[in-house]
Amino acid sequence: MERVFSRGIMMFCGTLLGAAQAPAQETGQAETGAQTSQSATPSDTAVELNRIVVSETLEDPTGPVDGYRAQRSSSGTKLDIPIEELPLSIQVLPRDIIEDSNADRVEDTVLAATGAAVGNTFGAINESFILRGFAADVADNGALSTFGPVRRRDSANVERIEVLSGPAGALFGFGPPGGVINVVTKKPQEGFFAEGRTSASSRVRLRQEFDINTPVSETWNTNARIVGSLEGTDSFRFRQAFDQSFPESRQFVAPSISFEPTDDLSVVFKAQYMRDDVVFDRGVPIDAGGDAVTGIDAFFGDEEFSDFRVRAIIGDLEVGYEINEDWGLSFRGSIDDNKRDGFSLEPEILSPISFPGALLGLPIDVVAGETVLRQLEDRDQGIRRFFGRTDLNGTFRIGPVSHDLLLSVDAQRTRSDSKIAQSGVIDAVSIFEPGTPTPLDASDLGPPLITDTVVETVSFTFFDKISWGERLHILGGGRVDILDQTTESSSAGVIDISTTEFSPRVGLVVRPIDNLPVSAFFSYGQSFEPNTEFSITGAPIEPQIGRTFEGGVRVDFLDGDLGLTVTAFDIALENVPVTTDATFFVGSEQESRGVEVALQGAVTPNFNIVANYTYVDSELSSVDPGGLEPALGEPLAGVPEHAFSVLGSYSFDQGTLDGLTLTAGLRYRGGRLATNSFDVPILGILDAIEFDSFVDIDIGASYVLTEDVELEVGISNLLDQEILRGNTGNIAIPEPGIEGFAALTVRF
Repeated sequence: MERVFSRGIMMFCGTLLGAAQAPAQETGQAETGAQTSQSATPSDTAVELNRIVVSETLEDPTGPVDGYRAQRSSSGTKLDIPIEELPLSIQVLPRDIIEDSNADRVEDTVLAATGAAVGNTFGAINESFILRGFAADVADNGALSTFGPVRRRDSANVERIEVLSGPAGALFGFGPPGGVINVVTKKPQEGFFAEGRTSASSRVRLRQEFDINTPVSETWNTNARIVGSLEGTDSFRFRQAFDQSFPESRQFVAPSISFEPTDDLSVVFKAQYMRDDVVFDRGVPIDAGGDAVTGIDAFFGDEEFSDFRVRAIIGDLEVGYEINEDWGLSFRGSIDDNKRDGFSLEPEILSPISFPGALLGLPIDVVAGETVLRQLEDRDQGIRRFFGRTDLNGTFRIGPVSHDLLLSVDAQRTRSDSKIAQSGVIDAVSIFEPGTPTPLDASDLGPPLITDTVVETVSFTFFDKISWGERLHILGGGRVDILDQTTESSSAGVIDISTTEFSPRVGLVVRPIDNLPVSAFFSYGQSFEPNTEFSITGAPIEPQIGRTFEGGVRVDFLDGDLGLTVTAFDIALENVPVTTDATFFVGSEQESRGVEVALQGAVTPNFNIVANYTYVDSELSSVDPGGLEPALGEPLAGVPEHAFSVLGSYSFDQGTLDGLTLTAGLRYRGGRLATNSFDVPILGILDAIEFDSFVDIDIGASYVLTEDVELEVGISNLLDQEILRGNTGNIAIPEPGIEGFAALTVRF
C-alpha cells in the first residue's frame, strides 16, 4: 500500500527548495533531483515539484520471508504489528528454515529449529509437541481445533511456522499453557512460477513435490496455486517383518485461488487433501535404563493387522475488506474433516512380571523378562470441525498515544466420534522374535468402547496495544469463551458440561533508550482447557487452569538483520489428569520454570543462523488422592532439563564455489523421563525410566547447476545416535539412525 508521509514530504520539499536557491545556481540549473518546469535563473527561480509518494512495503505476516528472520506475525494478537512491539515470546520459522532443515513434516522443522520436545505421537501418527514443559497445540492458519490433529502435516504447503510460547487462551481459545504452533500455509502469488522436486533417501523413501503458481485473469487480479506431494517409504522399522516394498505411502494436494473484486476487497480460498497409508507403530520395548532391549528396527506388529489409514480434508476461506487506510474487516471460515481407522497389533506391556499389575487393571508397565505382550485393536475415529471468525482491527490516535485495536468474535463446532475395540486375550511373543505373526484375529475383539463428543463454543476477543512513541508499548485484552460440551459414552452414559471462561493477557514492552536496539518485555497470561477424562466418581475432571509469568530482553544486531531474545518464565497448571487405574483419572498440579534463549537472523548476507537454548525445571507438585500415587517433585515425563538446537546455512556467491550452499544442524536433548515413579499396591515402588541425552547432527549441501536446476545431498543423524521418543509405559518410538538423501529441484 502506498502511504504519503506528510512530514517527510514537507522536509524533502524544503530541502529541494533550499537547494534550488543555494549557490549551486552557479551551474545554471538547480541540482534538486526533482523535475523542474523551467530553467532557474539568478533573477527568477520558479520551481514546480512533482508530488512525492513514499512507498513502504511491509512484510506480509502470513506470506513469504526472505531469509531466516521475520519481522511481523499475526499469531501473537491477530494484529499486524512488529514482533518487537509485542510482550510475547514468538519465533517465526520461515520457508528458508523449513527447506534448510530438509523437512517433509512440520515436526522436522520445529524440532530442528526450536527447543521443543516431542509428546505422545499416538503410534507416530499425530504431531505432538512440548513447550516449556507442557503440551503445545497446533493451529492451521490461526484456527485451533478443540481436539487437536489426527495427522502429521506435510511441509510442502507450509509458508512459515510460528511458535508462540506461553498460554494462548486469550488468542486462540482454550488450550494448554505450553503454547501454540501456528502453521501458515502457502497462498497464491502474482506471476507465474513452477517447481518440481524429487528426493530419495537410504531408507528407501521416494518423494515427489510440486508447486505451481499462475495468473488466471487480469479481471479481479485472479491468481491460482497448487502444491502437492507423493511419497512411498520402506520404513527402517519394518525390514525384519515385511518383504513388500513401500508399506507406507502419502498423497497430498493443496489447491488455492485468490482474487480482488475491488481495490479494497480480497478473497483467498485454500483447500487440502491428504491420505496416509501407514503401519500403526507403538515402537520397541525399553529397559529400566531407558535403552531399547532390541534393535531399533524391531517391529512387534503383524503385517495382517497393520493397515492403518489417516485422511484429512480441509477447506479454508479468507475475506479481507479495507474500510479505510486505518481500519479493516476480515472473515475466516474453515471446514476440517479428519479420520483414522484400521487394525493394529500393539506391544502393550513387557514381561510376565507385569501380569499382576495387568490383572489389577494398572497401566504401569514393569520391565523384566524377555516377553512382549501384544493386544489387537480396531479403531474408527473421526474429528469434524466448523469454524468461523470475524475480526475488526484498526489504528487511531489520541494525543501522543496511538492504539492498535482488535475486536473479534468466532464460533466453532467440533464433533469427535470414536469406536475402539480391543482383544480380550493377550498374545505373548519373545523380544528376540519381532514380526512374529499373531494367532489373534477379529473374532477375539471385545465389545467396542464408543464415545461421541460435541463441543460448541462462541468466543469474544478484545486487544488494545497502546503505544507512546517507540519507547513504550502496553498490550491488554483477553478472550471470553462460552462452551457447551456433550459426551455420550457406552461406558459412562451422557455427560454435559457448560462453562464460561475468561482468559486475560497483559504485558508491556519498554525501549529505555532511543536509537538503542534493546527492549525489555513482561507479560502475564492465563489459559484453560476442558478435560474429557473421567474421575472415579464418573464425572469429568474440572477444566485445566493455567497461569504464566514471563519476562525477557530483545536485542537487535547488524541493523536488525540478527536478533537475540532471552526469556524467563514461570508456569503453573491445575487439574491435569493423571492415570489412577485403567479407566479413571485424578487431578494434579504441575509446574515449570526456566529460561529460553533464541538467536535468529543473518550474520552476513551469506550466513544465516537460528539457535535456541532452553532450560526447564518441571515437576509434579501435588496430586489428588485416589488409585496410584505418582512421586511428587520429579520432572514431567518427556521434558528434558536442557535442550539446544542450531541450524545454519552459508551460500557462496562468487568464484568457483558460486551457487554452492552448505547447511548444518545440531540438536541436543538432555536426559528426560519416559515414565515417572509410582507407588503401586502389592508391587510397591516402580522406579522412573529415563532416556539418555543425545546429540543429533545433520549436514547438507546444495548446488545450483543452472539457473533453474538445483542438486541437494545430505546426511541426517550423522553420529548414528539411538534416539527414542516416549510413547506408553516401557514402549518407545525410535527415530531413524544415520541416513543419506539426495534431491533434484527443477524450476520453470
